[in-house]
Amino acid sequence: MKKILIIDDDKFVTRIYEMKFQQAGFAVTLAADGAAGLAAARHMAPDVILLDLVLPGMRGVDVLAELRKEDRLKQVPVIVFSNTQITSSDILLQNGATKVLWKSSHPPKQVVAAVLEVLEKPGSTAPAAKAAAAIADPDEEMHRELRQACLNGRMETLAKMKSALSGLEKNPRDIGAAFEFMRAAHNLAGNAGLAGLRNLARLATAIEALLSKLYDAPEHSSASTTRTLSHALGVLERLYQPQKSVDLDELPPRILVLDDQEIARRAASIALQSAQLVATCLAEPETALLVMKDNPFDVAFLDINMPQMSGVQFRDRMRKLDLHRKTPVVFYTTDAAATRTLAQEESSDFILKPFLSSELALKALAYSFQARLAV
Repeated sequence: MKKILIIDDDKFVTRIYEMKFQQAGFAVTLAADGAAGLAAARHMAPDVILLDLVLPGMRGVDVLAELRKEDRLKQVPVIVFSNTQITSSDILLQNGATKVLWKSSHPPKQVVAAVLEVLEKPGSTAPAAKAAAAIADPDEEMHRELRQACLNGRMETLAKMKSALSGLEKNPRDIGAAFEFMRAAHNLAGNAGLAGLRNLARLATAIEALLSKLYDAPEHSSASTTRTLSHALGVLERLYQPQKSVDLDELPPRILVLDDQEIARRAASIALQSAQLVATCLAEPETALLVMKDNPFDVAFLDINMPQMSGVQFRDRMRKLDLHRKTPVVFYTTDAAATRTLAQEESSDFILKPFLSSELALKALAYSFQARLAV
């Protein structure tokens, strides 16, 4: 019997995968943190390890590094099973991961199939795909139970996030608060993905991505990042309810980026693509006004200092268009003091240059959801 070690502190996730791998004929051992995972790996010499990245005490990337230092364990396949946008899959593979899967987009059967494929010997008469096909899919009743279990954790999860956000509001460079916020978002993304709550999983993953950056590089923390997290958490709280079933994947995002600098437009475009969002990026204010006259947008990102027309002047003119009297505006600039003043006005926000890709992506995604929730 093949032995699998699952290193993950999320009981909701590990309960599902323990059952699925047992159905596939594995002996399953669970470890709830990095140190316990290393100890279990040394003791049992597993055939394969399923490793989460966000763990209490010792992060998954450090567990991976320790595993690859030990002769008995350096050849054991390690499948990183975490959330998107946190650490590049290429970096993880370069540092010893055998395969990288994402919790929010890989259902249990795909994960089991991937593990079987990694372990499959050349010429095997029982290929991984056939073995995985024999595993029962969750029936409708079980799916409802998963969804309800995720929703039942709503108050506890939101309380953890709000407490951590309070810590960041007091001190944006509080890495302890950033880590607790990140863990809560990470677990929610995984749970929501399993439960089929794709929109919730998507927004939680984007929140986690920004927090991961701030945890690793707290010097990037600022009033801007804290404001972005606060707004995103407010949208997530509204989305984290049974009746919110709007599917953003089926609704094209409506994001405008106006900046006269090509490099800034390109950076914004790349950042938004990382969150599976596509923006209309324009350089000329007059052209942008013509486009906005007949096309609704969920949010407009405006450079505040442009030669033909300032971002503030553009905002004032777009407010005269029927479709954009209340469209949220996000000013981005290097002038933090001026932007904070503008952001006090209704339907305005700000982000500082040079912006973090993960912050811009989160802000755009949160506003896109906000627009759908208002319908």
